[in-house]
Amino acid sequence: MKKLLILLLLVTLSHLTIAQSIKTVQKENSITMFGVIYTHNTYIGSYGFNNPSAIEDLYFKKWNNMFLAEKDKYSIEKSLQIEQVNYYLEIAERENEKVTTNQIEEAISNTSRNRKHFSIENAKSKALSYNLKSDTRFGIIFFAVEYNKIDEKGTYYAVILDTQNKTVVYASEIQGMAKGFGFRNYWANTFHKALKDLRNDIRNIT
Repeated sequence: MKKLLILLLLVTLSHLTIAQSIKTVQKENSITMFGVIYTHNTYIGSYGFNNPSAIEDLYFKKWNNMFLAEKDKYSIEKSLQIEQVNYYLEIAERENEKVTTNQIEEAISNTSRNRKHFSIENAKSKALSYNLKSDTRFGIIFFAVEYNKIDEKGTYYAVILDTQNKTVVYASEIQGMAKGFGFRNYWANTFHKALKDLRNDIRNIT
């Protein structure tokens, strides 16, 4: 019983710390969006990913550009309940350019994998390893984890960092259902829906 009480206390303190951090982000009222990184994404349902070279050559950039061009739809402001979002996508572009067609082919399977290949702790460490330059104190970066054609959903990690103190203030796994015509729109919609998942989590925390 004593161990259980200690565990509950630690969980409560952790929740309060995260809630306070999110409130600090909202009080700052601005954040920099660093894009979506696809270096560790997996692709489930091989019939849905029959052109890996196009994913490498076209879609990583198309998806990030789409999120920038249609900011009202893919609204970080609504998800985090803040007013100002700056965009700095160079890091995502640089990282995504490292992904090869062979790596994408190896990441395609017909069985959903566990998150051991790239855990949320890995994502936090990876985010902290980047030289994130920003005019705002806080930044948010997303890692695509799984595009699942069988279940018709996409999974991402959302990581919010204090770029001045080099610390992670929030990290979570978010998901969205796939929908739409064409390969680009179909998977872009998972990010749109995942941002709603993020918004709900932020509301529950604060």
